Amino acid sequence: MLNKSIKTLITSVVIILILFSVFVIEVSAASVSVGGGNYTVGQSFTIRVNYNSGGAPIYTAHIDLTYNSSVLQLTGVSGAEYKTSGSTVSITDDKLSNNAKNVTSGSYSLSFKAISVGSSSIKVSAYGVDGQLNKLSASSDSTITVSTPAPSSNANLSSLRIDGVGLSPAFSQNVTTYNASVANSVETISIKAMPASGDAVIVGIGDKKLNEGDNSFTITVTAPSGAKKTYTLNVRRRLPGELTTEEKLTVTIGEEQKKVQTDISSLPVLNGFTQGTENYKDIQVGVLHDSDNKYTLYYLTDTNGENAKLYTLNSNGEFEPLPCIDFAGKTFIVEDAKEISSIPQGYKEKTFSINEKDFKAYGFENSKMNDFYILYCFDGENREYYTYDTSTGILQRFPMFSAIEEAKPVSKEKPTLINQFKNLPLLFKGIMLFSPIALILIIVLIILLAVSKKRNNRDYFEDDDTLLDLNGFNLDLSNKYLDSDDK
Repeated sequence: MLNKSIKTLITSVVIILILFSVFVIEVSAASVSVGGGNYTVGQSFTIRVNYNSGGAPIYTAHIDLTYNSSVLQLTGVSGAEYKTSGSTVSITDDKLSNNAKNVTSGSYSLSFKAISVGSSSIKVSAYGVDGQLNKLSASSDSTITVSTPAPSSNANLSSLRIDGVGLSPAFSQNVTTYNASVANSVETISIKAMPASGDAVIVGIGDKKLNEGDNSFTITVTAPSGAKKTYTLNVRRRLPGELTTEEKLTVTIGEEQKKVQTDISSLPVLNGFTQGTENYKDIQVGVLHDSDNKYTLYYLTDTNGENAKLYTLNSNGEFEPLPCIDFAGKTFIVEDAKEISSIPQGYKEKTFSINEKDFKAYGFENSKMNDFYILYCFDGENREYYTYDTSTGILQRFPMFSAIEEAKPVSKEKPTLINQFKNLPLLFKGIMLFSPIALILIIVLIILLAVSKKRNNRDYFEDDDTLLDLNGFNLDLSNKYLDSDDK
């Protein structure tokens, strides 16, 4: 009975082995490929291993790759888990079984760095198992060649500086000219630089003696390939009492120090203005000009370059804040209001103060509207009247005043008879001119009439030789009673 059981067990094992040998068979349709190439010492690169079953679904894959570890250094593998043993990399990809049964390929990346001159054979063998336990194996190989890199032609500097002295502009390997300024007491500077290519040779660095005034130094970089590049340092040793550019651009306004900006390209440009430059203390600085060139505006910031604001330069060479109001995204420059020939009823002349500067303005006679001013403003293109509420900061066009005809300034001189006469209407001027003449003519006419009447009376008496009865008296008016003078 025991012998029969042993025979049955042995028979079962044989059957299983036979079945296993039937289901696990080699399938030559599978393929694997691996990249190769030519590289130089120090270069990093990636090769890719591609495994394909030839159409059979893969449930697991195993790949072994060997390389020359004296020429190449493995730096990583992506796409599956891996192990290393000497110069062999073993990749196991058992995640394929988690995917759909129609997965037929896998791809894996291996990163290397070329560490020495030579060649390395890359050999790879791979096999997978499909759902029928068929073994899908393949192998391939390629070659990696590592050579000495060509001499570098990089003649750039990675750094350039003068100990304790700032350079303008800030260092950039593509900028080859720099400026610096030192005090008159500085007689020697130390120039230091580093090449971008470690094998490049630098000439011109080290301690340098300075003469008073302008000094120029050249730093030449020679790359391993022979390529050359020259950098220039212009260093000014200031004369006694000479200010630096930084000192010239630093001004004091009130109790604060401000800095005049030379580059305003990144700052806002007011509506109707354009960017330009002006000479300020022998330095070209950025400014804004309006189309009429009435305004030249400078940007001043804090000494740290922040809080840029607009200023004007007065006749004394002093900076004054631009008298302006910012509202609704625009800047309105306040100007003196023009003379009005006749101020409308309910309004009066006032003074508006901004940035410690007074401007002529108008306001309302109603005391409840003391916060409102009627200002004359320039928006960069037009000049118009606006109402400004100082309590809310609201600025609004006020066309009523813009429509009033502007009169000539009223004369402040004491009026004279001539000026009063000139201001009279033409009719009154005519009456005043001809009245004296008419009066004289009237007087002359009266005199002539009086003389004529007297003469007529005398002729009457002489011709009649009669007596006139006057109040009962008889008067003999004959010639005998006349004096000889009357005859």
